[in-house]
Formats: sequence, C-alpha cells, structure tokens
Amino acid sequence: MTTMHEHVGRTFELAAMRRAAAQVEQKHEPRFLLIEGPAGIGKSALVNEAVKEVSHWWRANVYLDHRDQHKPGYAATHLLRKPQRYQAPTDQEELTEWVRSTVDAVTGPIVLVFEDLQWVDALSSDIIYQAVRETEFVPMYNLVTLRTTRRKDLDRFRRLAQTHGEALHIVLYPMSTSEIQEILVGHTGLPLSLELCERVKEATSGFPSYVAHMAQSLAASPAGRGRGIETALASIYEEDGPADHMCRVMADELREMSPPVRRVLELVSLSRDGLTPAQLRSLTGERPDLEALEDTCLVSTGGTKRRVRIHYHVHREGIRSQIPDGRRADLHRALAAEDSGGSALLQDAAAAEIDLLTGAMDDSDAGGLVDQLISRAGAAVAVEDSRSALELSRAAFGLSESEMVIQIFVRAALRSKRIHELQRVVPLLDDLPHGPLRAGISALLNFHTGRLDAGYAELSGATDLESSSVDALLIYAEAVAAAGWRNAAASALGRSREIFARTVASLRCASSDPTNHDQTRHQLRNMSLVIEMWGLLDSGVSTQEVVTGLTGLIDEAGESPGTRHAHTLLRAMRGALLRQTGMRRQALEDLVWVTQHWHYLDDGLTTFAKIQLAFTYFDAGLWDAAETVGTQAAAEVLGGSEDALSMIAYSLGALVPTARGDAGAWARTLDAVAASDGEFGALLQAPRHYALAWAAIAGGDHHRACGHLLKMQHPARGWGADLTSTVLLARALHYTGRSVAVADQLDSLNTSARVRSELVVYCAAHVQALLHSGRSEYRAAAQKFLAANQVLGSQPGIISGQSSGEAGGQRIYRALLAQDFGHCVLEAGDALNEYRDRAAELLVWAINLWSSCGAEGLVDQTESLLARLTGETPSTDPETIREVLAEPGAQPTRRLPGWISAEAIAKLHLLTDRERDVALIAGEGLSNNEIAQRLVLSVRTVETHMSNILSKLSMSSRRELYRILLPQSLN
Repeated sequence: MTTMHEHVGRTFELAAMRRAAAQVEQKHEPRFLLIEGPAGIGKSALVNEAVKEVSHWWRANVYLDHRDQHKPGYAATHLLRKPQRYQAPTDQEELTEWVRSTVDAVTGPIVLVFEDLQWVDALSSDIIYQAVRETEFVPMYNLVTLRTTRRKDLDRFRRLAQTHGEALHIVLYPMSTSEIQEILVGHTGLPLSLELCERVKEATSGFPSYVAHMAQSLAASPAGRGRGIETALASIYEEDGPADHMCRVMADELREMSPPVRRVLELVSLSRDGLTPAQLRSLTGERPDLEALEDTCLVSTGGTKRRVRIHYHVHREGIRSQIPDGRRADLHRALAAEDSGGSALLQDAAAAEIDLLTGAMDDSDAGGLVDQLISRAGAAVAVEDSRSALELSRAAFGLSESEMVIQIFVRAALRSKRIHELQRVVPLLDDLPHGPLRAGISALLNFHTGRLDAGYAELSGATDLESSSVDALLIYAEAVAAAGWRNAAASALGRSREIFARTVASLRCASSDPTNHDQTRHQLRNMSLVIEMWGLLDSGVSTQEVVTGLTGLIDEAGESPGTRHAHTLLRAMRGALLRQTGMRRQALEDLVWVTQHWHYLDDGLTTFAKIQLAFTYFDAGLWDAAETVGTQAAAEVLGGSEDALSMIAYSLGALVPTARGDAGAWARTLDAVAASDGEFGALLQAPRHYALAWAAIAGGDHHRACGHLLKMQHPARGWGADLTSTVLLARALHYTGRSVAVADQLDSLNTSARVRSELVVYCAAHVQALLHSGRSEYRAAAQKFLAANQVLGSQPGIISGQSSGEAGGQRIYRALLAQDFGHCVLEAGDALNEYRDRAAELLVWAINLWSSCGAEGLVDQTESLLARLTGETPSTDPETIREVLAEPGAQPTRRLPGWISAEAIAKLHLLTDRERDVALIAGEGLSNNEIAQRLVLSVRTVETHMSNILSKLSMSSRRELYRILLPQSLN
C-alpha cells in the first residue's frame, strides 16, 4: 500500500508549481506564488511536496507560529544569511536594505518558503512584500502561504499575484464529493457510491488530510467484518489523527482573537443551526462585530436574518474542543434559553451531561430532563423521524444508564441502522440482568463482529421472554432476525428453529395484549412476520412450499398497518426464491417493487434485493441493467460494515465487467473477496469464482472456467446458482474432454433440485445433450438441444418489449445452447445436415444477443462458429449471405435491396416472412396505415407485427429500425 499525504488530490496544483520552479531554473528569472486557503486545508503539505525536487537550490524556509508576530522583523531576518541574522538592525529602512543586498547577491537558484504568513509581524510583512515585489533579476522562487484570516496582507499579496506577470495564485478549496470518490476508490480499490462519499464530505469537510486518513484506514483494514465508512470516520479522531492536528490549529487561531469574537465563535460552534445577530446580541449583551467575525474566515453569514454559522464542520469540531467543560456547560444553558422545543432540550441535556461528569449535578437531578427526552423521542418515532429519535435517546442515555433508557436508546440505534452505536452500551452489559435485553444486545454485537457462535449462544440462553418489556423483546427479536440472515448466508438450515418458534410465540402474545398501544402492537406484528419468514426459510421444506408460505405472509402483512418493513422484506425473499426456481418474470416484479420501497429495508437487505435483481438481469441478457444495479449494490456495502453479503455484492459488481473482458478496475475488489476466505469460507468465494468463470467463458478458456466452476459448485447452492452453474460446469467439462464427469453433473442436478420447475427441465435437457454429444451420439444430442431450446422458448419475456420464444429470463443460456448445438452439428459432419439451417438461425440470434450484452469475446466465438457452419462470416461477407438468403427455400421471401447492410441482413434473418415484409416497408418511412394499405392488412395486424419486430431486434423505437435500413451512403 502506498502512503498518502495531505497533498492528496492536488495534482493540478503540484504540476503548476513544478512548472514554475523549472522556469526559474531555466530562465534565471524570479517567480512568485501565493497559496491561499482556510486553516488546515493543506497549504504547507502542498508546498513541501512541490519543493522536494529543488533540494539542490539554496533554500530558506520560514516556519512561523503565533509567537513570531511579537518579534519585530523576526521573519524578515530569515532572508539573511545565518551570520547576519543575529546582527540585523530593527529599523525598517536598514533591514530592508540588508535584505535587498542579500537577495541581489544570489547567483544560483533560490527558493524562499514563507509558511503561515499570517503570523508575521507588521515590519516583516512589509519587508517581505518589498523583497518579493522588487526582485527582478534573481532566480528566486517565492512561495507564500496565507490563511484567509490575515485580510490586510492577503489583499496586497493577492494584488501582487494578479499584477505580476510571472506570478501564480492558487486558492485551495475543500475537495468535492466526486473528487473524494475518485481518491477513495482509487486508493482502496473498493467501490463507493456518491451517497457514501457525500457522508464522507460532511464529516471531513473535504479537507485532504482527513480524506487521506480515511483512505489509508480503509485500505489498511483487512477485508471482512468491521470495515466500513463509520469505522474509518471514527479513526479520524484517534491520537495524532487529523482531528487532533485541527484542534491545535484552532487553538492558535482562537488565541489571537479578541474575547468578544472568540465568545461568539464558541456560541456558534455549539449552536445547532447557527445564530442570528439578534440572538448573538441577546446572548453576549452587545452587538456582534460581523465584520470582525467575517475577517476570521471561519464563519459564513447568509439568509434573510444573516444567520452566522461555522463554515466547515472540521473547524467547528476544533473550536468546540478548546472550550473548557465548565464554560461549555454555561454556553449550552445560554443557548437553551434562546432555542425552543427539541433543540432547547438537547442543549439542556448537553449542559447536564457535563455537570454530571464534573460533579456539579447529581443523577437524581437529571430525572425530569431524561423523562422529557424520552417523551420527545417517542414523538419522533411516531412520525418516523428516526434521526431525531436517536439523537434524543442518545442524550437521555448520556444522563441515565437505567435499563429503560438503554432499551430506548438501543431501539433508536437499530431503527436508524446505526449498529455501531451499541458500542456505547458495552461497559454496562455485565450490570444488566440475564434476560432478553442483555442477550439481544450481546448477540447483535457478536454478529456484527463475526463471533457467530457466541451470538447464537446468547440467544439460546435467554429466558423469560414472555415477562420481558416490549422494548427488550423487540431488541431480542432484532437479534433473532440477524441470526436468520446469518443462517441464510452460511446455508446453515435448521440451526435456529427453536429460537424462531419461541420468539414468534412471544411476539404474537405481546401483540395481542390490549394494554399495549396500537403503534407498539404494529411493531410487534412486524417483527413477528419477519421471524416467521426466517423460520419458514429454515424449515427445510421444498422451495415451492416456502414460496407459498411467503405469499401467505405477504398477504397478511399487506392487511396489517405498520408492517411495511416486513412486507418489503418478504417480497425481497420471495423474489429471490422465484429467481432461483426459474420464474424470472414473477421474480422481477417482486424485486423491482422492493427497490422502489427500499427505505423500508435496512441497508443489508437493500443490497440483497439489488443482488437478486442484478442476477435476474444478467441471466436475461440485460447486461447494462445488471451492471448498473450490481455496481450500486457493491458501492453501498461500506455504508454499513462488510459482512458475508458484502462479499457477494463485490463479486456481483465485477460480474458484467469480467464477462465483457474488462475487469481491470475490479481486480483489487475481487482480491479483497479472496482475502476474506479465512473468515467467510467457501460459500462467499462462490460468487467470486462465478465472476471469474464467466471471464474464462467469454475468453474461450474452458480449462480455467472448469477450475472456477468446480470450486464454486457445492457452495453455490447456498445462494441459488446451483442449477444454471451446473450447466456451465457441464459445458466446461464437455469441452475439456471429460464427458464422464458430465454424467455426474446430470445426477447432481436431478438430486439437488428441490422443485421440478421449467428451469430444471431445461438444465437437464441441456446437460443430457452435452452428454450425448460427448459420446458421439449426435442425433440424440441434437434432439435434446432442440428440446432444451423449446423449453426456453416457451418462457415469456420478463420486461416490456421482450417477446416470447426467446428464453425470457434465461436468454444467455439460450445463446450458450446455440453455440453448443452449432458445435454438435459441426462435429457430426454430414450426419446432421438437416439441422444446419436451424443451427445457423440460432447462432445468428446468439450473435445479436451477445452484441447487445457488449460481450465481444462471445460475439467472436459465435461468429467464428457460424462461419465454420456456413462457410462464410455474415459480418464480413454480406453479399454472400444475401445470395444464400435469396436461394429457393431460404427464409426471406422478399428480395433484399442491394444496399442493405450486413447488420440489417443479420437482424432481418431473425424475423418471419411477414415481419420482414413489414420491416422493409417501414424502413421506407411509411406509417402503419400506409403499410396496411400496401400489404392489404388491418392496421391492428401491422401494429402487432411492428411490436414483434422491435422486440426481436432489441429495439426501442422505429427510429432505430429506420437507421439500420437506410442506404449506407445516407446513414
């Protein structure tokens, strides 16, 4: 791993600075460069990196701090040779002359670096300005860094940079969200969404040192549990981290400010949404000096009331860190008097927490405040404001460690999907009584950190579920649901049946208790449905029975208020099972619905739904859609914490690029999955091998494909890829000369399928065909291939525009079948001559499908096979194909125009005679009415033909059809 520096992301600025240095050395002329930016933005880091390459020059670095401005002329003397510095005069004119003489005597290149010029005394500032402005013939490279807090000096140096012909003025701004994404992804090799990077931007303000620290933290963390955005953000506040450095920077800044300005900054940093001038006057007793505040360059003012806010979050945190506890408590109380509602309550809570820590308040004095916080948190839950509920309950937890407050805080954290918040409760677990609350929290923490057996032990050992509080029972149920997901990820069926059963019984009992509020009963019913779902999946019954049971639960959830989370989750699971059994159209309906209602799922299950959706699109040959959804799933992983599902998402994100032969950007991500083998095992390596197998298939490397498919075969059954992967493995074995092993795949297929669906029938027929072909039983093989194709052809399209007869949700397997059938016909020689036209027809269809997928390797394979079968290549010899198609008995009945392109010929070959007639006339630009009149058909019939044409040719409009049928000279 390379080491990142605080100049990360400043490539353009570094290049400009290096060019300027080269000009100084080549032309022996001075250059002036002003670097401007807020405190902590990385000005010094940028300069230090830029001057590394000029180390052989004479160099004077003036590193200053706030104490230097109290020594008149101190900074200016650094322009003198060391022996002169101790004898330098203090008179401005004399010192200026000494400096001028020293500079004029320089013959070789010199670099002068003035870091943090804002700490320079007035005399030094004047002399440095004069030296920089008046130097004309000395090869001197002047680099000045200034914070925007020194307005007077900044303004004149700005003017100098603007008027000096050889000057550079670089203003450093925080990094944008897209820049942060580029750096984090580029350094870690992990996909991150813009939404996650926006969270990073909010927490780091886009300051390079913070972003660099995060990138290093993510890159250094081993793949597996615990790595996530929140963990990386927490590392910023470690000792000697960027936040620690910013605290020291803010201490220097505040030390130089007047007491009124400092007090205002402290108040604004503790306020929740800034303060108006009127509020500041009320809080301080005097009119705020807005000009002096703006001169600090730490605040922004805006809006109709000119509300004052700290501009950058990192500065706000730095200022807060400098406020002593006692003073901070007083400021919180003062702000509470100005605020109202929940904001005032939170300010009072912050003051009370400090008082408790310092001993200024007893626990008993905080009781009333805790009650108010809990009450308001409950109101936030009622309106589904989970963020406010967490903030209020967290404040209550800071004042009280009672069991009731712990329950409310933990539930708020779970509702907000902030499992890492539970770490606050860890020191108190030993003091909690043994029961559902303690067991639930402990199990959740154990699952989160990968200690699965310990989590199961906690759940199994819990007692008294019926007598526990509702909150404790719901927390326990959340842990049981987490166990359900772990069971599914590890394919460990039957492990938690007893836990599921007794949890459901307790939830049902509590939900029927009339003393509970309606909202509470809804929450209990919601969790009951979720646990029932996991129990059903864990029951070991057939897939069809599970789907039927899920449908019943969905109907029940749909009729019950407050069960939207359960309803969405149930549909996600049903969609996954429908996909695995080959019912892709129904699966797509469920999965698309889920992605439209994602806000009712937690982060992990949203990713789960997108994984299933991406697999559905991939098998249907809709690879652009599969890549989009798969990338989204992979990019959302670090929003929580890496786990088993994350590794599947990573591999799935790489699936389409690898199949297209462009996996370079995903190589490091797949390496991360491989590195997690020791923690997650073979099950989670199966999707990685699946992606790599497709790379080998697309590259025609059957030996490598076979190796990956063998490694994933048994684990694949845990995530539903066993049926189609069996076909892929049978193909790889067949083409590597291991026909005997193909028979084993057929036996495995017949014994592993939990339900006899059309997908199973197709897979069995395809594998049987390969088995016959490997035994040179070519006629039997051809019949099985066509039988398999017939099964696929009976499937409807899964999206609008797809017609039946083209394998619907398994189109890529029909394309593979076309290749296998073509090989079989070729190997049989004259024995299967009657099948050549049918094989050619399927191969042309496959070429179009692979082209629409962007799978160039598979296109090349299929075109080569078609050339061997027909003796000519359609894409390179259109005239020959035109002649073949025009022969008696060939498919077209209309004579094709001489200007028809090879692309159009290949596509028209997919149509029926009548559809081809309609398409050619439509290509002349005629409307449906005009086509109907020419062919003596009804308009409705023409409309049907046009719909079929566009579907078969994978086109979305007549415009695309018109384009390919234009004469090439006009296209």
